Amino acid sequence: MIYTDYTGRYISDASYGGTHNFYSENLPNNGRYCINWKEFSQYNTTAFDFKPDRDLSRLVSEGYSLDFMVRGNATGIKFDVRFLDTKESDTDHPWRIRFVIDETVAAFDKKWHHVNIRLDAFTEHGSWDGQWYNPQGLFDFTKIDRFECSTEYTGTSGKELWFYNIHITNLDTAIVRE
Repeated sequence: MIYTDYTGRYISDASYGGTHNFYSENLPNNGRYCINWKEFSQYNTTAFDFKPDRDLSRLVSEGYSLDFMVRGNATGIKFDVRFLDTKESDTDHPWRIRFVIDETVAAFDKKWHHVNIRLDAFTEHGSWDGQWYNPQGLFDFTKIDRFECSTEYTGTSGKELWFYNIHITNLDTAIVRE
């Protein structure tokens, strides 16, 4: 579990940019709270830092998925969900894999939508480490440092997102409440 009413055990908030409320009572899908993120701009992130880093390689090979609920207040919302591996030396970089969330994945119509993405469907995106490094096939699922929802795109003005029940699972048990 990454987030359900609260961040998971041994996970800390590493978000930056915009206004984050991890205890929003603004219509959570179920439970008491959800994450509300507003006033974000390009390159802002809702981030969860795993302490210690996690080995997700077995979960990838066994067909597990990233599973979460999302809602947005406006059409045209687009963001990445991504995992970052660890930077272990000066010659290593924090490589990313991502999946793009847009209206082909979830309608942003102020209602909750269930998203389930197999971990093996993510693609390597590269690394930002003081400068941009193009993908080199070096992402390592055995050393996951963070999970992020990141606005890599423009056109964010006035847009708002809510997240709930973010977890990695091999089950699809979501209940969407309207």
